[in-house]
Amino acid sequence: MNLDKILGYMLLFFGLSIILFSIISAFSTFTGSKKPPELFRLEKSSQTISIGGIEIPGMELIPVEYLNLTGNLMFYFLLMWLLISAGGKIASIGVGMIKK
Repeated sequence: MNLDKILGYMLLFFGLSIILFSIISAFSTFTGSKKPPELFRLEKSSQTISIGGIEIPGMELIPVEYLNLTGNLMFYFLLMWLLISAGGKIASIGVGMIKK
């Protein structure tokens, strides 16, 4: 075997391992066995609104905890998608080197 084929198999293995790691990590986060990394955290607002002399406390349409979890999950799955894409590209380069 020449050096190109050896390097091709190494790239193929490396790309497939990145894809496998990303899929397992995303699946464990999706099922709830692992929490996504906390990239940002919104705090509950305590401002009051004054209308005609009547003070109304800050209202929440969507609880802040759900916004934090949804935002963190979206960013995490975007990162996993990028890793899967990169692993696929690395693996395809490896396959191309093997075919030569």
